[in-house]
Amino acid sequence: MAPKRMAYERANLSLTLEQLTGHRVGDPKDAPTGMIRTIYEAYKKPLDQLSDWDIRLLVSQYQGYPYVLDLVWPKLEADPLFDGGLYPGDVLVSLVRAEDDMWAERPDYRARLQALCD
Repeated sequence: MAPKRMAYERANLSLTLEQLTGHRVGDPKDAPTGMIRTIYEAYKKPLDQLSDWDIRLLVSQYQGYPYVLDLVWPKLEADPLFDGGLYPGDVLVSLVRAEDDMWAERPDYRARLQALCD
């Protein structure tokens, strides 16, 4: 069966989340916690330069949606237990727990997530 055609344009992975979202985060060295510092740093990196740890953190903290979905999806389809640095499947678990509004701009990914879990 041929994959469904997406009704949106995938994110340009050479851009940063700041560029894609228009949301400017603070200076990472001024962040109040280590986790927030890592999120700020991730927002300033091109998507295609994010580490697996960065990806897991963004997904689990519901940051950078829907663009982070364009980055993570090929990794999940290659390996549903893609490990973002905590345990095998940590990214998948975070996506399963995501609220409905996280999927608003990429509804086909939600359907593909269901198929992946099945």
